[in-house]
Amino acid sequence: WIDKYDVSGQWHWYGLLPVSSQKLVTARYLQWNRHPFDLAETDAAWRVRQADNEDTIVLRGGRKKVRKLLQERKIPPFMRAVWPVLCDSDNQCIAVINVAISIDRGITDGWMPIMEDLPLRL
Repeated sequence: WIDKYDVSGQWHWYGLLPVSSQKLVTARYLQWNRHPFDLAETDAAWRVRQADNEDTIVLRGGRKKVRKLLQERKIPPFMRAVWPVLCDSDNQCIAVINVAISIDRGITDGWMPIMEDLPLRL
């Protein structure tokens, strides 16, 4: 877990947000791992930014607010406010990094965006 008073000191990528996913891959902060159900492809145009109060993601049970999903995964409130999400070119949330992929973008044996210094909540 991180120190809530020093997020950027512990998550060195945090000061880069919002940023292209490709830049985070190049800097070795973001990686793509195979997962049973995830993104069909990766796209350098996708952006990583911190979650917004209005962000939603489409899950098997329907649309859900990202902050609610993080709460259900036991992410502390101070981390929910800074948790990174992956967005498409329309700024729509397509993945909550280390947590979930939008069902309308996922396939069997796809790619999951992972940041190793975040707690894993898959």
